[in-house]
Amino acid sequence: MIALAELDAARSEGMVALADIDAIYAASRIEGEPASEAKAAREAANALVTAQDKVIAGLQAQLAP
Repeated sequence: MIALAELDAARSEGMVALADIDAIYAASRIEGEPASEAKAAREAANALVTAQDKVIAGLQAQLAP
């Protein structure tokens, strides 16, 4: 359970990073600046968070009574 909580905490850090990237992307779009790098970073971060979600869900399912 402790290891699962640590994984969830790492996922939370990824969500914070994703929110920061979203803010950069949105600001670039609003200012009319190119946002392709921010979009690519967002897609990569989102893929990592999605992968973390799958691992955490799998582990939770194994621990369920």
